[in-house]
Amino acid sequence: MRGFVPLLSALLVSCGQQPVELIVSCPSPSGAQVASLMRLSAQEVALNIRPADMALDAGMRSFVIRHGYDGVLSWLDERHLRVDYPKDAIVLMRENVLLGTTQTFDAGHPLFIGYRPVPSVHGRFMTDRRCFR
Repeated sequence: MRGFVPLLSALLVSCGQQPVELIVSCPSPSGAQVASLMRLSAQEVALNIRPADMALDAGMRSFVIRHGYDGVLSWLDERHLRVDYPKDAIVLMRENVLLGTTQTFDAGHPLFIGYRPVPSVHGRFMTDRRCFR
């Protein structure tokens, strides 16, 4: 039985998703939600929005770009988020309205997401600040 646990762990790691790198986690003005930009691979970046008390599920995405390696998140208020991304990036997926968050469903609380392509230097922004609220 002892040899089974390491074998099972190795199997889960090899079958699981690739690890992601968090670029930024940005709490909403009230702190109830968190928007996160994560690097999925050397070429893809994705957005996840979740309740602050939930763990990040990297498989749940509301926005994915390729050939853009950065982003800036700006909460305009509790129900409006703006995502700035490199203008030369290829948008693979984008949701403009979420009913709840990326990871939950709540038809009574829509979250509106606006996207703005912004000039960048080779797909990156020359700023240290990536979260505004």
